[in-house]
Amino acid sequence: MQFYATSCFDSEEETPSAAWKTIVSQIAEFNEDERFTAFLGLQWLGTLKEEGLRELIFTKDNKNILRKKDLRSNSLKKIYKTLSSKDLLAIPSFTMGSESVYDFKDFNEEFEKVVEIYNAWGSSEMSSKEGNLRPISGPVKENPEGSIQKALLSGCRFGFVAGGLDDRGIYSKFFDSNQKQYSQGLSAIIAKDQKFSGILFGLRHGKGSSVRELMCSMNIKTLACDPMKTFLISNPMRNGVSRLDYVWDSYISQTYPLSNIGIFYLINNTSVAALQVSITDSSSLYAASNVEDALSEVMTNLNT
Repeated sequence: MQFYATSCFDSEEETPSAAWKTIVSQIAEFNEDERFTAFLGLQWLGTLKEEGLRELIFTKDNKNILRKKDLRSNSLKKIYKTLSSKDLLAIPSFTMGSESVYDFKDFNEEFEKVVEIYNAWGSSEMSSKEGNLRPISGPVKENPEGSIQKALLSGCRFGFVAGGLDDRGIYSKFFDSNQKQYSQGLSAIIAKDQKFSGILFGLRHGKGSSVRELMCSMNIKTLACDPMKTFLISNPMRNGVSRLDYVWDSYISQTYPLSNIGIFYLINNTSVAALQVSITDSSSLYAASNVEDALSEVMTNLNT
């Protein structure tokens, strides 16, 4: 199943009212369960650092466009007060771009369930000095204040999605530049079913993940179903353990950590099980011959 969101910019010049009405009508007719899902969305650019660039996604049909020049929607705080999180998702996008930077200091976990980790023009995961293989460069420079890695280390929690290719607005300078486009990857949402409601549920609960260059190959058919076993730690330990997800699957061929900031995938190729550990103060990747040994090793290291 494939899923998309429209991403027209909010200005009248870029998206006239008549064009928006056409988009709204077509999106409402485009969805087809178990084949593709389309979300009605737009790109909204606010105050740099405080708001940055957002992909605003409506969860219901027939919504009016939110224009930055309009009094009721000229700031994110007003938008968040006007609309419920049941009606809108706000996805921070291109957060490390110098013309769209968002520093996550006003992070709103109610609306900002997922964050764009990369699009065709670069990754906002971390700075080039910190090891970003596809940094934002060229006519628009990277701004470390928008680092997703720093946001996670500061306590923000969200899922990941990938953006696409755009040559409008803040991206117009890239198209005729020497900036190398990001290679195709995979953006996935864990959902209970392949319907609009299922994908939306996954987004609202931050169950999004993106990898570059299709680094991992796995069958995740059981991840969103009842067989998944999850152990939640309500009282974090002194070292910052926040969650343990104990996941069984029929087959996992290989996996990689999404980054080096404390998100891990423990793989057992023998009895095919995986253990994901989310912590905040380590960057090791553990492996063991079976899940029980892996869990024991992780807990031993966390408690030392």
